[in-house]
Amino acid sequence: EFVQEILDVAGHDPSRVSPISTADLDPPRPAPRPANSVLDNAVWRAAGLPMMRDFRAPLTELVAELNP
Repeated sequence: EFVQEILDVAGHDPSRVSPISTADLDPPRPAPRPANSVLDNAVWRAAGLPMMRDFRAPLTELVAELNP
């Protein structure tokens, strides 16, 4: 899905790639991955750091910078 978003922002057809699950990887990953691995940001917030933006905004900025 991340690669599809990159293609879309860059003006390419996102259907050129298809999402797969971790179980579909061949060869499989060396360590099992949790189904939902949302990271906790409590320490980040406690340190007074600003929350990170959704990845789409900086991705759009980066693509615009790399492809003027």
